Amino acid sequence: MIQHISYLKKRELMKIDTDTSQKILEAAQQLAGAIGASEPYLRFESALQKFRQDETAKDLLMQYRRVERRVQMGLQDDLTAVRDQVMENPTLKEYFEAQEALIKELQELNGYVSERLGFDFASLARPAGGCCG
Repeated sequence: MIQHISYLKKRELMKIDTDTSQKILEAAQQLAGAIGASEPYLRFESALQKFRQDETAKDLLMQYRRVERRVQMGLQDDLTAVRDQVMENPTLKEYFEAQEALIKELQELNGYVSERLGFDFASLARPAGGCCG
């Protein structure tokens, strides 16, 4: 009899867990839909599509990243000139501005969710620490 009651409690808890999981999944789907329909995200998507089609912007960004790596290795001479070229490129300027606006929006959203949960929600998406990662 005790085992039967325990079994029923486990089944009830599993149902609650399943119901809760389903509600969380539905809320996450609604959140994803709301983010996907937000102005910062739509602006970012538009800028990303322009960037993907702009060979000059892609080449310029690759050049910038190469110079940036050189700077990290101690060769700083070319960075300012390339950075100026990158920021003068209308496609890259729009892309970076849209990216920054989207990041700000998502950071505010994380703050809202984190405040209600009582911990930094976005920290769950960070890679696990340890010796190798």
